[in-house]
Amino acid sequence: MPDQNAHNHPGVAHKGGYAKIGELGGPCAYCGCISGEWDYIPPRRRAPLSDARRMKVPVCLDCGNALQHVAADTFDARAIELAHRLRHRYRSALSACRLSEDELAELGDNLRNRVQATIELGTAIEQRLIVIQNAARAP
Repeated sequence: MPDQNAHNHPGVAHKGGYAKIGELGGPCAYCGCISGEWDYIPPRRRAPLSDARRMKVPVCLDCGNALQHVAADTFDARAIELAHRLRHRYRSALSACRLSEDELAELGDNLRNRVQATIELGTAIEQRLIVIQNAARAP
C-alpha cells in the first residue's frame, strides 16, 4: 500500500499537488499488473489543494477503468471497492466450473478452448484479487 503520508517523504515527486508514488509502466499499485495510467487519491474532483493526503499511484488499465467513478478517498477504501467491482465484472469467469483433464478432452476443440480460456481468466482474476486484498491490508 502506498504511504498515505507520501508528501513527508524525501524523493517523492510532486506534480500538480499530488505526490507521485511509482512510475507508469511499473506495477499497478493495486493488482501488480503493468500500469498504464494514474489513479488520484483522493480523486481530483474531490480533493481540495489543501489536502495533505493527495497522491497518485500507477494503475493498470483494468483497475483504472473500474476505479473511474469511485469516490473513496483513501487507498484502502479504493482497493476494497476495486475488489468488489472486479468480482462483479468477472463473476462468470470466477464461477466457471473446473473440469478435469479427462472432461476437457471429451469436449470439441472450440468448446474446450473456450472453457480453458474462461478457467484461466478466472484463475488470473482470483490471483489479482488476492494481491488487491493484501495491498489494502498492508500497514
